[in-house]
Amino acid sequence: MNKMIRLDINLLHLKYDETSFILYMNDVPLTPSVRKLIELSDLAYDKDFIKSVDGMRVLYYMYRDVCHKEDKSIFESRKLRHDITFIPPFNIGKEYVKTSGHYHPNAVDELSYPEIYEIISGKAHYILQRPQGKKIIDVLLLEAKKGDKIVIPPNYGHITMNPSQELLVMANIVSSQFQSLYEPIKEKGGGAYFELLGHEYVKNRNYRDLPEIRFHKAAESAYFPQDKNLYSLFQQNPTLFDFLNFPEKTEEILPLNMDFR
Repeated sequence: MNKMIRLDINLLHLKYDETSFILYMNDVPLTPSVRKLIELSDLAYDKDFIKSVDGMRVLYYMYRDVCHKEDKSIFESRKLRHDITFIPPFNIGKEYVKTSGHYHPNAVDELSYPEIYEIISGKAHYILQRPQGKKIIDVLLLEAKKGDKIVIPPNYGHITMNPSQELLVMANIVSSQFQSLYEPIKEKGGGAYFELLGHEYVKNRNYRDLPEIRFHKAAESAYFPQDKNLYSLFQQNPTLFDFLNFPEKTEEILPLNMDFR
């Protein structure tokens, strides 16, 4: 019999099957969206590996709108949703397992919708890249561990990697008013940089004149302390997350020592 693991998210009664990664709330199984290896075949660095393995392998599992029934109306009234993602450890040949990567459309003027993530367990690397016209003008790699919160600021695309041999579990809160834009990264065959095993970073040749990648560890924001999860913070103060639909407010909640350009 497969072992059931409880998720460390206060106020939500969640557990998951360690083999199938099916998530249960109050002992009721939830249905994930999944990404299979074949869907990342055009985005991978190691094309020879892609040709040699089963493309139907599931790389990660995404659970949308994970919340109590009594909280759903609050999320809906604020046009937000709470998601949970599982990324098991896996090497895509020479590359760490990663998400497809995407941008967000503009919410107001020239500012796109932001997003906020939390590491529930494991470790994550986030590559953030900012386009300007046809060029990428800034690339960051943010390193995050359990309890860290990562704000994806307006106008940055992002890709998540699991650079460890542990299961990566993330929660995120995001606006429910848009669909993510996958095509710009797909057209370039991946993000601006590939993270290879051993933490080697290789420029994607489909981009021109890339800036050097900048490295940061996740920095704590006074608004999102490490010892409180996003869900409980939302329950205590939903207005704290208004910036997700009003990106002009994002700068107020960013960590002071985090430099976005």
